[in-house]
Amino acid sequence: MASKVKLQVVFPKGAFGAGGDDTELERFLRRVSVHFSEDPDGEWAEKYGTGYEDETILIHPYCWCGKKDCAWCTGMAPNFWHKPSGFKVWWYKYIGRGMETAGEQPGLTTLLRELTKRRRSVVIGTFRVLNDAGEELGSV
Repeated sequence: MASKVKLQVVFPKGAFGAGGDDTELERFLRRVSVHFSEDPDGEWAEKYGTGYEDETILIHPYCWCGKKDCAWCTGMAPNFWHKPSGFKVWWYKYIGRGMETAGEQPGLTTLLRELTKRRRSVVIGTFRVLNDAGEELGSV
């Protein structure tokens, strides 16, 4: 007689996009990424983030290039940066997975309202990576 095997498949947090257990910060990052994404469905942006920068924020998806001099692969550059407050967020592959933050988190409801009033105007190009003293560490 064949025995039944119970199989459980576990996926990492964020692998399928938004989830019912997302934190306020995760929901914020997903909404902002989808808003500034060029993907009409926003499916990839909701999971990985998107490429956008203006005078207030920088959003960069998880980088898979693996180059030793890549500021995102080495963790030097954040995936999200709110420039006025200095608040930064890093994530591993998907928004919500292995997230780390630095700086004081601004009020996300107000910030989301402010950011989503804007239209996408700047596409990610080359960035200068600066340390906290404003000194250039390289460019990407």
